[in-house]
Amino acid sequence: MSILNRMTMLVWGMMFLCVFYVAGSFSAAQEGELEPIPITSIEELQLVGNDSDYPLNGYYVLTQDIDAASTANWNNGSGFKPIGEDYDFSFSGTFDGQGHSIVGLVISLPNQEGVGLFGYVGSGGLVTNVTMDGGVVSGWYY
Repeated sequence: MSILNRMTMLVWGMMFLCVFYVAGSFSAAQEGELEPIPITSIEELQLVGNDSDYPLNGYYVLTQDIDAASTANWNNGSGFKPIGEDYDFSFSGTFDGQGHSIVGLVISLPNQEGVGLFGYVGSGGLVTNVTMDGGVVSGWYY
């Protein structure tokens, strides 16, 4: 076998291993390999995507029902800032509400698209087992 053929096989082998390493890393949260970040308050929830300790690709669990009524007074009356502000900064992690509710959430962004608790959920993003109770969410599209 020529040196060129050996080098080609080596390169293909390295690419094959890299593809499996990268593909495996995206399913880590679902396989229980990542430690979930607990969310216990509306203030912690607002940190998702806004603080380096709460990345948009993180694995989160809601540990209890959350009273979000205070969001009515946040951001000069605009309320809670949606998680995943646009297509380029979408939520790509896992959020498991564990059957809990977010109560009284207020978001008032009448001239903005992607309005909701999660504004944009990207490829690989998963939001499950959470309900919204009461509150007001208004936007251009939501």
